[in-house]
Formats: sequence, C-alpha cells, structure tokens
Amino acid sequence: MDALRADHVSALGYRHKTTPQLTRLAAESLVFTHAYSQSSATMFSIPSMLAGLNPENMRWWERKNHPQVHNEHELFPERLVALGYRRGVILTSYLIGQYPGLQQGFADVYNIYLDGHPNPWAKRASPISLSKSIDFLHGDPKFETDSAKPFFLLSYFDDPHSPYEKHAEDGISGMGKGKRGAYNQEILLADRNLGSLLDHLRYKPHVWDNTIVIVTADHGEEFRERGHTLHSRTCYVESTHVPLFVRIPGIARQRIHTSVALADLLPTLVELLDLKLKPGEVLDGKSLLIPALAPGRVDPARPIFCSILPQLRYMGNFSRRSVRSGKWALMKDDIAGTVELYDTFLDPAEKKSLATNHAFDDVVARLTRFLTTNERGNMRSANWVRD
Repeated sequence: MDALRADHVSALGYRHKTTPQLTRLAAESLVFTHAYSQSSATMFSIPSMLAGLNPENMRWWERKNHPQVHNEHELFPERLVALGYRRGVILTSYLIGQYPGLQQGFADVYNIYLDGHPNPWAKRASPISLSKSIDFLHGDPKFETDSAKPFFLLSYFDDPHSPYEKHAEDGISGMGKGKRGAYNQEILLADRNLGSLLDHLRYKPHVWDNTIVIVTADHGEEFRERGHTLHSRTCYVESTHVPLFVRIPGIARQRIHTSVALADLLPTLVELLDLKLKPGEVLDGKSLLIPALAPGRVDPARPIFCSILPQLRYMGNFSRRSVRSGKWALMKDDIAGTVELYDTFLDPAEKKSLATNHAFDDVVARLTRFLTTNERGNMRSANWVRD
C-alpha cells in the first residue's frame, strides 16, 4: 500500500478502524511493529526492498529526470526466472512509464489506470488492483489445481497516496476530519480490497496453504509534523515507519517489536525458498526469521538506514539521511550540515533533538560513523549516467 504510515493502521493500535482486514491477517502472521522503509520515496524504496540493499549501496541512473535502479542489481523476480515462476506486477501508468526499473524481472505488467490516464481510475484504484491481481492469478489455466506453476505477484494498492478521496458511498465514515480523515478512508478502501484478494486465495486451500503473503508500504506520509505534507523529503518516523505483516504457512503468528528494515524482505524470501546468492554477494538486509525464530541472535544495535534525494528537479536540492540503532535515531541533512539525535523510547514522535547536548556526543559520533559505512553506491554522487 503506497504511503501508508504505521500509526494509521488499526491492526497496530490506531484508534480509527482503518484496517480490519489486516487485523484479520495478523491473526496468522508475523507482525513487525517497528519496520522501517529505506527511503520515503517509492522510486528508491521499492527497488531497495526487491534488491535487499540500502539505496546508498546501490547504483542509480537518470532517465527523463527520474531516478532509475541500475540493471546490475538482481531484483527478487529475476531470481525466480530459472525456477519457472510466473512473475506479475500491478502498477499505475505513471510508474510504468517513468520508472521502468520497477518492472525489472517481471514478465506480466498490469496497469491500474485502464486507459493510461489517472482520472477517474486514481480515485478508486484499489478495486482495479484487486481485479488485475485476480486476472494474473488465473492467467495460469491450472491455477485451480495442484499442478499450477509457482507465482510471485506484487500488487500495488495506490489509494492511500494523495490526493485523498472520501468514500462515504461505501459506508466509510467516522475516520476523522480534514485530510487525515480522507486519508484514513483511503486506507480502509485499500484494506477492504486487499481483504477480498486474500479471501480469493483462502477459498483455494491448496493455494493458500502454500503461499507467503507480505503486506507493507513503501513509505509513510507527513501531515505537517515538520511543516511538510506528503512524503519524499525526510527520513523521520512519520515518513519511514511502515506496517509489515508476513504470513508464512507453518509459522505461528507472533508480534515482534525488534526494529527491522524493508531491505530484510529479500533475504527472508531467499531463505524460505532456499535460493542461492551469487559468490561474494552481500546483502544489507537480514532474514526476518532471525527475530521471529532466533531472537537471541539479533544485534540490538543493528543500524537501519534511510536516504532521500529529490525525485524530480522541481523539488529543489536536498540530501537527507538517517540511521536508527537501538533506541536512537540520528537525522543528518548533508546540505545544511545539521545533525539531530532522538531518543525514540522517550520521544517516539522525534520532536526534541538531543544533538546539542554534549552528554550524547559519543552516540552522535557512533551513529555518524554508521552513515559513512553505508555509501558503497552512487546515490549521493553527481556522476549519474543520464539518458
């Protein structure tokens, strides 16, 4: 679900009942209450999660003033080609046209905007995501049988993304006022259609009993917590804390409070499917099965990163990064040269910076060193290849 911040998910404790279907899914899933995206922009976040790498450790190039993931990175669907998987992705026409890297490794690409234009489809995108998902599933004539091919489907639910639409005609009400209220209604609409997709799988036990289901968001959303709206500008909690539900047949439900990264998704799937990495290949992500099944092996100080640059030239010039380690969150503005430090246990909304308090100089220095080790790629370089 695009732009879905964790603190607006009722399955994670939000006061408005925005996600009853996710609450239902939680009853048989690993629920990670502290999951963080590696960027607050779709174009960096989704390739990062499909590659198992932090954006700063990846190579990027530019096409039509838009950032593109370099094809030297093997994304998850590409790893499935030799195994005979059907591979489908459902996106908007904007994402299909401007960001071809998001389609890397997918054989079937479906457009949510049926005629290629956003209106009126963007106002009710989730029902189309649902129908296109079912179209993909039944693209295999043996889908109803045990001899069906294995599949990987990435279903993109666009509705929580701005502009937010109200859906009172669906009986969706009581979700708050103003833009937040409309945003909550969008979440509920997406959740409702996601639930229908999951029911479609549940009604076929031979499919449901052999299918891993992951529900997450590429990033969060801002409502003027720092003076901004929308996303793609910062790495604060409202922009990066996202829901993460992982339903794995045979693994019991559990609520896990260890901090994890969306870059952890690929190594988790690599482990579950017994895939092989290339010789010398190093991933930034860690298998989610470690905090789930072997919590004693979790590094409590493990750094989790976020990076954000302008997606488009009109957004101006900025370079912002963060690293989270244990209870600490450090934000760095590379252009302004400023650093902020937050104790997320005492200050979960990240409002009061401790960076100017010399009692925390060692913490600031340690987290800043983490940032210097997280830039093997060219993300912050001016030397992008441009098409």
